[in-house]
Amino acid sequence: MPVRCFQAGKEPGIIPACAIPGVRGAFKKDGMKSWLKPTENGFNLTLHVQPGAKKTEVSGEHGEALKIRLAAPPVDGKANAALLRWLSDRFDLPQRAVELLSGDKSRHKIVAIRTDCSETELMDRLGVPQD
Repeated sequence: MPVRCFQAGKEPGIIPACAIPGVRGAFKKDGMKSWLKPTENGFNLTLHVQPGAKKTEVSGEHGEALKIRLAAPPVDGKANAALLRWLSDRFDLPQRAVELLSGDKSRHKIVAIRTDCSETELMDRLGVPQD
């Protein structure tokens, strides 16, 4: 049974976590996570990045973004470089295949990953549990 979102300011088709009892995170109506958008040559990830952590890891979802704790200081672009390097390592891709599209000076970032892996493989490589 599809759940429709009628909340003001929400994109149609997005199901907030609070709308479905027992389900965490936000999903699109097709079942894909709202922070994961397929593109012609890979995926765009919407991220909430927390620099200055003890270690770099995925720590769940933050609203409609995937939260990543980053073991790099938010100084002189070091956190952005560390994020792109960490993502390229997770996917065994060259760094040129991972690009910061927006959020250079913000915790909210959109990153393009050029890969031919599936959504399931992408979730596994990020360590995100699949519902």
